[in-house]
Amino acid sequence: MQVLQSLVSKEVLDVCNREIDSYLKQRLWSLSNTTWGSSLHEGISGTCMAAAPSNLTCIKIRASILKHLPDSKELNLNYHYWNKHSGINWHTDEGHVFGATLYLNDWDKRWGGLFLWEDKNKEIHGVCPKAGTLIINTEYEDHSVTQVSSLAKYPRRSIQIWGK
Repeated sequence: MQVLQSLVSKEVLDVCNREIDSYLKQRLWSLSNTTWGSSLHEGISGTCMAAAPSNLTCIKIRASILKHLPDSKELNLNYHYWNKHSGINWHTDEGHVFGATLYLNDWDKRWGGLFLWEDKNKEIHGVCPKAGTLIINTEYEDHSVTQVSSLAKYPRRSIQIWGK
């Protein structure tokens, strides 16, 4: 797992967050409990909402991070809006060249929603989301997101990126 901090400018983060805010008023979202495999959300009572960024936003995101990503023929991007009690069970990103997460807002560790992964030595590592941080998974390491607490002051926001 590779963790790159402060990778994306505040301007690009603001564009993404404004777009998410505008999407919340529209019916553009899919839900984790209806579109993810059941093993990914089993035992998790909340839902993560997903929607595709606009083409213009995708161009801005790609320009900010492309040089840090492994080569792939195609990139697939989705906003993830993590509501209270949402999370994702342990899984790998097998079937993709890589999986990556770009955090769009800062987070408090007391709110849950921590990114965990297990390395080849079976050691567990964790990251508390911070706006502009990119995590890249090229080794198909097992990873998860802990459930977002009911104490969270706002939803956790990220962009999921898959290389195909």
